[in-house]
Amino acid sequence: MTPGGVDGPEDKAQPRADRPTRFGPWRAELRAFLELFAIAGLAITQPVLDLLSKNVGIFVAGRTSTFEIVTLTLVVAFVPASVAWLAEAAGGAIVPRWRRWIHAVFVAGFAAILAEQAIKQATELGPTALIVAGASAAVVAGILVFRYALVRQFLRYLAFAPAAFVLLFLVLSPAAAVVSGEQPKSVSGASIENPKRVVMIVADELPLGSLLNGAGRVDADLYPNFAALAATSTWYRNTTTVSPFTEWAMPALVTGQNPSKPTAPAIAAEYPDSIFRLLGGAYEMNAHESITDLCPTTICSERNEGRGLVRSMRVLLEETKDLWWDFASPRRPPPATLDTPINLAPQLPAATRFVNSLAPSTEPTFDYLHVLLPHQPWRYFPTMQDAGYSPTDPFKRANALVWESDAGAMVGRERHIIQLQVLDVLLGQVMTRLRSIGAWDDSLVVVTADHGEAFTGRKAMRSATEETADEIMWTPLFVKAPEQTAAVVDDRPMQSIDIVPTVADMLDVKIPWKVDGVSALGKPRPEFDRPLYQWELGIFTAPGAPLAKDHEHLTFPAQPNFSEVLARRAAEPGGETALRPYRIGEYGRLVGQTASPFVDSDAAGPTNVVVDRDLFSNVDPTARYIPWTWVNGFVTGIERHRYLAFAVNGRIAGIGPISAFEGTNDGFYAAVLAPQFFVPGANDVKAYAVSGPPGQPVLTPVPMSG
Repeated sequence: MTPGGVDGPEDKAQPRADRPTRFGPWRAELRAFLELFAIAGLAITQPVLDLLSKNVGIFVAGRTSTFEIVTLTLVVAFVPASVAWLAEAAGGAIVPRWRRWIHAVFVAGFAAILAEQAIKQATELGPTALIVAGASAAVVAGILVFRYALVRQFLRYLAFAPAAFVLLFLVLSPAAAVVSGEQPKSVSGASIENPKRVVMIVADELPLGSLLNGAGRVDADLYPNFAALAATSTWYRNTTTVSPFTEWAMPALVTGQNPSKPTAPAIAAEYPDSIFRLLGGAYEMNAHESITDLCPTTICSERNEGRGLVRSMRVLLEETKDLWWDFASPRRPPPATLDTPINLAPQLPAATRFVNSLAPSTEPTFDYLHVLLPHQPWRYFPTMQDAGYSPTDPFKRANALVWESDAGAMVGRERHIIQLQVLDVLLGQVMTRLRSIGAWDDSLVVVTADHGEAFTGRKAMRSATEETADEIMWTPLFVKAPEQTAAVVDDRPMQSIDIVPTVADMLDVKIPWKVDGVSALGKPRPEFDRPLYQWELGIFTAPGAPLAKDHEHLTFPAQPNFSEVLARRAAEPGGETALRPYRIGEYGRLVGQTASPFVDSDAAGPTNVVVDRDLFSNVDPTARYIPWTWVNGFVTGIERHRYLAFAVNGRIAGIGPISAFEGTNDGFYAAVLAPQFFVPGANDVKAYAVSGPPGQPVLTPVPMSG
């Protein structure tokens, strides 16, 4: 063994007893680094780059540059091994005899991570068993690398592997298209015979049923601006998306082509033939994208820029760390969530920028917005106030794939409906702005969504099944033609790929590429089973959901799904409009009522509910940030109780369904509290368990701890 703690020409199975030096020679140091580089590459580099290749949307959403992606890749490949090598070199500099031991410990640590990850993916073992397995692998690896030169030599030969992982990721993985930065070279050059201003707004995670009143009409009380749009446009109610994920739904929507690239990121290099290229050159572009990057820089030269180098790298590193930790941690996260793990920027600033960007123009203009509303995280109120992204939610880091209970789905839908009202306010601002600049009457306005979302307990949120196809596939589509003033409801079979052909038909321009969609101005086609391109999408694919193979698609019947959509309602009717979204569950009509007439202090109830009472001690109802409207936590001794009610200053402000933990008398609750019941300063908030028939509810006080 050489003084640096690695092999020399005379190294044998047993460690040498000669006195080591504090550092070097450099050949020995290189050998030590290569051994660490190899094992760290297997334990960290390979799984991280594999995860990133399956979640390229991280790069697209952040407008990540080639330099940033390459830098991140090199950090992932070299930093773990470099940190370990520097640490062992420092230890050896202090006490030279420690060097070999420290080296073996680091190799053992990386081996433990590698073994634990492999066993976790191959088995259903729990955290304790995985930790034991990893520790056992560490002991074996440590002994082998400490005692046997052949093992260390094998690791050095294996050092080519991380370099190969890096090369494959940058050149051949789905991330390669983002790395290359290739852009379509030219606009279409198509002749537009009837140029009109085009305003297209694409919402995200908006099922058609969330807009309706139970009778197939827009709920005008909850969504006055959507109702106003419906009153002056053609509403294609029978419209379905072709994919439940933005990565495929948005390219299909802007190209008119069915998805055909299961691994391609949603960027212009992969989808050059889009509405942006069709109108580019003849139109001024005012494009505001989220998640995707489909408008080429050659056309959208004034596009929204990225996050800045320092912030972008910090966000990328955080997202990469979270992605890997969810994969590598011995803990298996629960399948449920009442929140979202996706690190999305707040949605409102982007929407506000779009409204402010609408300006008079003497040239044809394409105003385009893909807005992350009412998409998770559900945090905004119609007042544009922000409840925040709760750091106290114990399920926050869970995969947002499957609702673990009816309770979770119920609260999720409540928050979704409230945030959908925010989108309605935004739509009203756009309509007002267009009228103020004299552009509304003569504009072609399209309002739609990329896909829906399901709010059914124990079912996938985004991956469609027979039970949830109507929630996920049917989306709004409103098209206001220039000079249109009358409402038209058209139930012909439509798909999102029909939007570009319809716009092209209205502008009298021939699309110079093959499209799969058809124009809505033509003869209606017969009803047909609806295709859905639902492929594997990394960590966002719900367990147990049906998936199509290769380039194939699933199909779901139009009926009875469409009829079920039309029968859906956003919220129960009756009572004060502002409180309707909060009236969830069978006891929903308690919201807004004085609590005292229903209180029975002698009735049995839960023993404790965890609430952060400090939230209510100094309230400013006019503040932009209002975290006191969202409460969640644990509740003990629930017996058969299924709901908690929260009274603010004596009136019931929200209902929180309880999700019981299996085999226990405890559970988790979450509730949205209507902000209009809060007053400046300290507020009196009380929790009650709800029991009895819905027509005669009984409220039992529940002690609150912080």
